[in-house]
Amino acid sequence: MAKKLVANLVGCSTLGAPSRETQANPLLDNYEGMTILGGPGLADVSLISDDNFSATQFTRVLNLLVTLP
Repeated sequence: MAKKLVANLVGCSTLGAPSRETQANPLLDNYEGMTILGGPGLADVSLISDDNFSATQFTRVLNLLVTLP
C-alpha cells in the first residue's frame, strides 16, 4: 500500500492548546490510535494520544475531516 499525506498537523492551528514540551505544534504528541470513517473522498479521521502517565504529556483526541484518495 502506498502512503499519501492527507493532513499536516504541524501546519494546523493550535487553537490555544497548551504544551509542556518543546515541539513544532502543541497538538503533536505521542499519537497511538486512529480511526477512519468514510472515504474515498471525505472521511472523518480521529487520532488519540497517550500521556504515558507523564506530567509533561497530554491525552488528546483530534477529530479531522480529510479528503482521502
